[in-house]
Amino acid sequence: MAVVKMKNAPVALLDSDNRCHVADFIASLYPVSDQYKKLLSDKIFLRSLKKGEMLVKKGEVCSFICFIRSGLIRGFIEYSKGDITTWISCENELVTSITGFFKNQPAKENIQAIENCIVECIHAEDLMLLYEQCPEQHIITRLVLENYYQDAEARAFIARLPTAMEKYDALFLSDSYRNILQRAPLKYIASFLGIRIETLSRLRQQKSQGK
Repeated sequence: MAVVKMKNAPVALLDSDNRCHVADFIASLYPVSDQYKKLLSDKIFLRSLKKGEMLVKKGEVCSFICFIRSGLIRGFIEYSKGDITTWISCENELVTSITGFFKNQPAKENIQAIENCIVECIHAEDLMLLYEQCPEQHIITRLVLENYYQDAEARAFIARLPTAMEKYDALFLSDSYRNILQRAPLKYIASFLGIRIETLSRLRQQKSQGK
C-alpha cells in the first residue's frame, strides 16, 4: 500500500514576495497572528501539476491536504465503462483524500489536475503541530469544514434533482460552479451531473440563446 508523501516532489517557484497564498485565504476566514502565518508558511510545500497529472491515485494513502493556488482539479472513481467525476474544484479551494488524510486509509477515488495547477500542501503531521501550537487552528478548521459540508450538501442536492435541466440550472446559479462551467471539459461536467455529454451541449446552447 503506497503512502503519498511528496516531500521530494517537483516544486513550483514562490512568488517574488515569498507569499503563502493559503495563509491569506485563512486570514480572510478568521483573524490570525503573524506567528501563525509564519508557522504555517514554514510547513507549506508547493507542487506544480501538469494537465492530466494525478495528485492521488485510488489505493494510495494521501498524507497531505492541498490549497489550489491556480488551476482545476477533479475527483473521480473508475468503473467498467470509464470513470465518474465526483467533484471539481478551482482556485482558493482545498482538496485531499478524506479517507487518507483523516483516517490513514487508502484513497477511494483518484484526484487529477484537469488544467495546469499550482497547489500549496501541508502534511497531516505538520497540521497536527499547528493544532498543538496555535489554538486558532481549531476555529479555522471548524470554519473550513462548515463551508465544505455546505458544498457537499449542494452536490447531494444537485445529484437528486430529477431532470438534466434542473441539474444544470442549479450548477449555473452557483457562483463557484459557474466559473467551473466555463473552464472544465464538457465530459467532466456531464459526468459530474450524471447526464450525457450531448444533453449537456444542448443545455449550454439553450442557455446561450436565452431559452
